[in-house]
Amino acid sequence: MPEARATRRLYTRTKGPERTHEDPASYSFPHRRRRRLRHPRQLGHETTDAPACPRASHDPGRDHRERRPAHVHPLPGNDPPPHREYAGPPGLGVITWVSNSWASGGFFAENEILLKIDPSDYELALAKTEASVAQAGLRLAREEQEARVARREWESLLKTDPTMEREPSPLLLRDPQVAEARAALKAAKAGLEKARLDISRTEIRAAFSGRIRDTFADVGQFVNQGTRTATVYSVDFAEVRLPINDADLGFVNLPLAYRNDTDPETQPMPEVLLYARFGGEEQEPWKGRIVRTEGAIDPQSRMVHAVAQVPDPYGRSEQGRPPLAVGLFVKAEISGKTFGNVAVVPRKAVREDGRVLLVEKVPGDGAAEGGKQGFRLVSRKTRVLRRRAAEAIIDLEASDLAEGDRICTSVVEVFAEGMSVALDTTGETE
Repeated sequence: MPEARATRRLYTRTKGPERTHEDPASYSFPHRRRRRLRHPRQLGHETTDAPACPRASHDPGRDHRERRPAHVHPLPGNDPPPHREYAGPPGLGVITWVSNSWASGGFFAENEILLKIDPSDYELALAKTEASVAQAGLRLAREEQEARVARREWESLLKTDPTMEREPSPLLLRDPQVAEARAALKAAKAGLEKARLDISRTEIRAAFSGRIRDTFADVGQFVNQGTRTATVYSVDFAEVRLPINDADLGFVNLPLAYRNDTDPETQPMPEVLLYARFGGEEQEPWKGRIVRTEGAIDPQSRMVHAVAQVPDPYGRSEQGRPPLAVGLFVKAEISGKTFGNVAVVPRKAVREDGRVLLVEKVPGDGAAEGGKQGFRLVSRKTRVLRRRAAEAIIDLEASDLAEGDRICTSVVEVFAEGMSVALDTTGETE
């Protein structure tokens, strides 16, 4: 028998002093990559899909609503993506102060200062740019004065010597020098505005009211341009991504987006109820609405994703319900279309092609050929709205059925149109 050997993952050594194999800091891990943001407000996305079922209104005495799981994620402000990630200041600096809410789960208000960067370097740069503006202003004033002197001298020479050229050279009148000095002053003022802007950016302020999900920096840490400092999201409303399969699309009025839609507010926004268990108990449902559908059908599940929006998910309710936190699994119940004339029948009464067998009286003498007592089977086309384990829901308005028809619930393996049957009045057979 061959000898079993244990395998080990090898890593490349990093630069620095020698360390033992037991020290994990002596190895680098090439399989781990740090995600780098391309913009301070780049957004992430995180969700778990699960099918959601609409609710169809039919028999008033029966409740056929279904709940299926979904996953909650937040939305920042009025933008569709769910997260925003703050980045560091436009230059280098050390964090000198953070807000009391600077922790995972902390709430913050709009325009609240979340952290501050040491502004010393930027204040020195501001002093230099102020000096540059003063120098550029002095130079412009000197050039303008020299230009006026040059013009007076030209006019004086022109009076003494009429044969001189009437059009003086721009260099003679110092026009290019004045223009260059004026442009230099404008550039110096732009540098001054840039220095003031850099100082204002040493204070990271919240663009909206929200909550902190993760922090990646703290007081005393040196941050560079583009350094990720925290992941935050808005708490104005939350979004739940609901996958709906093709069989359920006919039961809900989803807000479908059309090109050049001049009035998107006319789109239907069905109500949705979200149920969840928290602390081992079923909580009061959160109310929301379907506000949009995503732009593509899922290539793997072939489902359409509708987005439900719930306002103020972290607001305190009168029932003491917990907040609709990010990552909470919920069950969604969507208000569907209303069908005014439907019937609920045993599923075995509906054949695979959607037709049902009716028991009719034989016209005439009341007896069918080879039958026992004047009844026959006929098939009728129906529109089956939904099939369940033991029952089926039929839309009577779109079916060849009428109130009072007798439906055959027995399994007929071999059927012929108009075949004779006898009614079972004992209830002993299926």
